[in-house]
Amino acid sequence: MKIQDARGHLREIVIGAGALIAVLAVYMFSGPTVYSGVTEVSMRDDGFSPAVIHVTRGTRVRFFNEGSFWHWPASDPHPTHDRYFGLDPLRGLAPHEAWVFAFDVVGTWGMHDHLDPSLRLRVVVVGDSE
Repeated sequence: MKIQDARGHLREIVIGAGALIAVLAVYMFSGPTVYSGVTEVSMRDDGFSPAVIHVTRGTRVRFFNEGSFWHWPASDPHPTHDRYFGLDPLRGLAPHEAWVFAFDVVGTWGMHDHLDPSLRLRVVVVGDSE
């Protein structure tokens, strides 16, 4: 291989690596998507999707049971569900059933499936101006 050919290949590799770094930097340094209005969290038999969600104060989150088993979204801690008052439908949801909750308190709120506490969700509620 000639030296000029090797330099050309090296230049292509460097340009490609630079482009990849630029894309990763944009992805890493752009903040999370913050939802407002109404958004949905799916409850599946293997967990919540997404497992972390960011919303503005007042956003209504629809918890939809996509699974084949009953699920019960509830505030931590298990089993009392009293860290965020009202964040508990007080019963399990059948497959294809939904429950809606409006997040009015700024903070980071841990949640779990009361029927399978290993299934976890974190809801981050930010103020209107953030």
